[in-house]
Amino acid sequence: MASGWRQNRKEPVARRLVSGAANSVIARTSGVRLHDSGCSLKAYRREILVQLTLMRDDHRFLPALAGGLGAKVVELPVHDRERRYGKSHYGLSRVPRVAADIFGLWMLLRFRGRPLRAATWLGCALGMMWVALGIAIGVTGAPRLGVFCAAIAVTIVVASVALGAATEERRRSLNRPIYRLRRNDAGPRP
Repeated sequence: MASGWRQNRKEPVARRLVSGAANSVIARTSGVRLHDSGCSLKAYRREILVQLTLMRDDHRFLPALAGGLGAKVVELPVHDRERRYGKSHYGLSRVPRVAADIFGLWMLLRFRGRPLRAATWLGCALGMMWVALGIAIGVTGAPRLGVFCAAIAVTIVVASVALGAATEERRRSLNRPIYRLRRNDAGPRP
């Protein structure tokens, strides 16, 4: 897979700074080191693309997702041109959405094929937060509210584990492989 890296970008400095920060976080999250994951100029191999399931706005993560499948991702410098028509839909208002998408990318790459583990991890983290809140409230003199927070914590953990188990069962019932094996035509090793 080849991804473009816009040279001499024609955008305002603030936009380039936000873009650079996002590219850095995406590179750290995915392990695919690109300078410009937002460049639209990309070339793909069909056998990689057919393995990907994309959601809205996942186009910026195509190199990371392909890298997660074992594809080699390279970056090529390209000439950046000024926008001739229309205006950009990107700005600081998109930062929360992109941050949530990056968290989703991290979860996907880290827990691919193990939804039960992901749901348990997330449920336990949220449960512990509610237990801490319940203890803090109970100590301040509202024990009933503290017990209520503990009950919410248990509910969150149980629901998360149940959701993870259902997702795991669904994945297995679809009979989709967790690992993708590459064909080796080089023959046996000596």
